Order: sequence, then C-alpha cells, then structure tokens
Amino acid sequence: MNINLLPDKFYKNQATLLILFVFLLLLLVAGGGLTTVYLVSQQQVKTLQQAAQSKQVEKAKLTGMISKQKKEQSEEVQTYLTELKGAQVQFAEMAKRLDETVIKYQQVIENYQIIVPLNEGMEEEEAAQANVLKTDDGQEVIQIDLSIKGQKLANIGALTEALNKIDWVHQAIFISSSAEEEASQEYKSVIQIQALKEKLPAIKRGGEQE
Repeated sequence: MNINLLPDKFYKNQATLLILFVFLLLLLVAGGGLTTVYLVSQQQVKTLQQAAQSKQVEKAKLTGMISKQKKEQSEEVQTYLTELKGAQVQFAEMAKRLDETVIKYQQVIENYQIIVPLNEGMEEEEAAQANVLKTDDGQEVIQIDLSIKGQKLANIGALTEALNKIDWVHQAIFISSSAEEEASQEYKSVIQIQALKEKLPAIKRGGEQE
C-alpha cells in the first residue's frame, strides 16, 4: 500500500517549474535563432554593400578611362586636322611657287604627283624597307613628278635650272619629253623634283608665309 505524504501544492509547484523551464528553453532557442538570423542578414547586407561599392568603383574607373580615351581621341583628331590643314596650305604655297616658275618659261603645269615620305617614327632599317625618300645626309624628301606642257622645248633646260634654285628644292631632274602629236608643236615634259620637307614654306599664325 503506497501512501503519498507530499501535499498537492508540491506537485503543482513542480509542474509550474517544469513549464517555466521549458518556456525559458524555448525563449533561448528562439532568441539564439533570431540572433543568428540577424547576424547572417547583417553579413549579407555588408557583403552586398561591399559588392555595390566595388561595382561603383569599377564603374567610376571605367567612366574615367572612357572619358580619358575620348579626350585623347579628340586631341588626336584635332592634331590631325591641324596638321592636315597645315599640309594643305603648305602644298598650296608650294604649287603656287612651282606654277609661277614654270609660267616664266612659257610652260603650263598639267599635273603633278606628290610622293610623301612614310618614315615618321620608323627605325632606319624599317624606313629603308618602306622605300622612304631621303637625301645622302639623311634629310626627308618629298618627291614631285611635275608634268608640264609647252611649245618651247628649248626652255626646259633653263626651267630645270630655275627649279633647282628654289630654296626648298634639293634637286630637279629632267626626265623625259615628247611631242603631244606628230604634227603638234606642243611638247609634254616630265621633271622630277625632290623637295626638302623641313624647308617647305611654313605658315605662321594668321596665314602669313615664312
């Protein structure tokens, strides 16, 4: 025969403590879970922020590179256009001088072919392979094949000498001459001119010729 001498209040207190213990345990588990979720979320947010900052830095670098490249390209284009404009004026002045000289000897320029040197920035061996035109002392030369027409064939020799006296002409050589037609009194002649690139007429600002 079992006789329980403990009061009912004792059992009630034990049940209350057990419930309280379970509640605290669940509270700790829930708190730990929430803390873990919070920390993981914070880490993810931090990672995303770092990734976003990294992308912004890369974007800024890329934008800077593009802006720099555009600026360099713009400067190159402006330089090219300036050089091209200068070259056009330079050749115009050169053609004017040739025309004035040829007319004095009763000849007319039909056309001229200009061969510009290609050796800028090349090494000596590369320049030789590119068939670059140079004088014996290494000065760059622009070759001009001058085709002229006139009735005074006897004037060609004097014209060649006059061309050789132009300060920027390194050498003028008579190449050939032929009658335009058998019964014609007009002759076509070719004179090859080697012009020193560095001595060609330069243009000052404002269009004044040096």
